[in-house]
Amino acid sequence: MFPAEASALTNAIHRCHNTAHPAYRNYGERGISVSPLFKEPAGFYHFVTVVGPRPSSNHSLDRIDNDGNYEPGNIRWAPDRLTQQQNRRKSRRPVEDLGWGIGYTVRTSTGRGSGGRPSALVPYKGTLWTIKDASRDAGIRTTTVAQRIRRGVKPEDAFGAPLRKPSVRASTPASPTIH
Repeated sequence: MFPAEASALTNAIHRCHNTAHPAYRNYGERGISVSPLFKEPAGFYHFVTVVGPRPSSNHSLDRIDNDGNYEPGNIRWAPDRLTQQQNRRKSRRPVEDLGWGIGYTVRTSTGRGSGGRPSALVPYKGTLWTIKDASRDAGIRTTTVAQRIRRGVKPEDAFGAPLRKPSVRASTPASPTIH
């Protein structure tokens, strides 16, 4: 009757408690576990009572506190990938301050994919936002904002109007028409 919900709970239990599971290092090894209430014989009933049936096939099981357990009060059905992406562990790479409190990550190695990359948070409208959220709010492409910041534009200015002046073409007078 609830195959998607049963699968979500089973997968959470395996991620957290099965050392052979590929994702165990990101869950069980970090100390994340599934509530004993959900693992007892009537656990699935308790799970569905707490989180409810999955609203649609686009929803997936999510922990509100990313460092917390799968337990009542900390689980929900996330409506989309964006919601889950905002609930990720923060990067533990060292950060170089570029004068605005947040910066690019420092190169820690060489080779493919080792370049400095923009920090996840930038000042926007007086608070810290992810580049993606601030870009969406400003109605500007994320890649445009990231390029501007990389080129030295202050983050507060990177979300503004285009920085180039529109080119002015010399208008040629219309040729006289003969009637």
